[in-house]
Amino acid sequence: MRVTFQNDSPSEFYLTLAQRIDVYFKSHKQGRKANGLYWVKVVSLFLMYFACYFAVLFLPYSFLTALACYLVMGVLIVSILFAVGHDSVHNAVSLNPKVNYLMGYVWNFFGVSSYFWRLKHNISHHAFTNIPGSDGDLDQTSLLRLNPMAPRRNVHKYQHLYAVFIYSLLGPYIIFIRDFKLLREKKFGNTILEKHPFKEVVIIILSKIWFFCFMVVIPKIVTGMPWPDMIAVTLAMLFIAGIFTAIVSFPVHVTYESDYALPNKEGVVEMDFMTHQLLTTVDYSAENKWIHWFFGGINTHVVHHMFPSVNHIHYYNLTKIVKQTASEYQLRYVNKTLATVMRDHLLFLRELGHRDNPTNLNLI
Repeated sequence: MRVTFQNDSPSEFYLTLAQRIDVYFKSHKQGRKANGLYWVKVVSLFLMYFACYFAVLFLPYSFLTALACYLVMGVLIVSILFAVGHDSVHNAVSLNPKVNYLMGYVWNFFGVSSYFWRLKHNISHHAFTNIPGSDGDLDQTSLLRLNPMAPRRNVHKYQHLYAVFIYSLLGPYIIFIRDFKLLREKKFGNTILEKHPFKEVVIIILSKIWFFCFMVVIPKIVTGMPWPDMIAVTLAMLFIAGIFTAIVSFPVHVTYESDYALPNKEGVVEMDFMTHQLLTTVDYSAENKWIHWFFGGINTHVVHHMFPSVNHIHYYNLTKIVKQTASEYQLRYVNKTLATVMRDHLLFLRELGHRDNPTNLNLI
């Protein structure tokens, strides 16, 4: 069933918000894409990452040193992917589409398919946020029940206890398994593909080989690190990357205050698209510049879902406009601390494990 939204024309809330966003950029004489501060951030992140990488290669070998560097690299990989890769696939870095496309290959540099990220993230998740059956992010694994439409199993009663362990597996799963599983999928949101381009299949395979060589083979050859140590530090890096990814991204849609929506029998979601984005998304620590900087602006997620082509470097200031405008139109805007939103996320997982529908979603 093809899913659409009730009102194709923008709501008064969105028109007012968009106008205020325009005024902000004009009054500050800024463009919507990357600015100098963004590039300073990108260079800083890559410098920190390669400093750790070359420290492993050229400092006297020590397992603890290698482990520490790989753990830091795991966190930095996620930060780079959200700051560079995420903005790139949304065409939010440059006005030149070729620049965005090329920078999107930062995903491939770290072993992830930028092709499938665009399909799964842009076409499935962003277009149909928190709509069970259409938003692919709600169906990560049968071990986690992330929406009230998913089947509830006995094991889900304990998912709030083992969720962090599952999240730690996200890194190796995304890099070594998920992209190959997605090769068998043809439907992404409302888009149905007959087949995936052969070029993309080749790029996916080469990306995996490159990542393994860069993170495992080269350090092994240069340092002479024992294989058990090499495997241990690599897995530790991937585990911490998975946990950090989950901390950054899962609570913004899977918590008490993020709504779910179902289309009616005609496939229509009875709400305009922008209000839907506001009500299905929450922010956390939106006033914290350090979290905003290191999390690639994902913590200011509401404005991202409403204006995804705007570079995340602007979200800190734009979020204040979203909050004010939502209040004027008596629409809910949620912003919590990082600790609170993580706690609520785990508590909500517990509710999803014990109750069929702990939400306000009408399942009839």
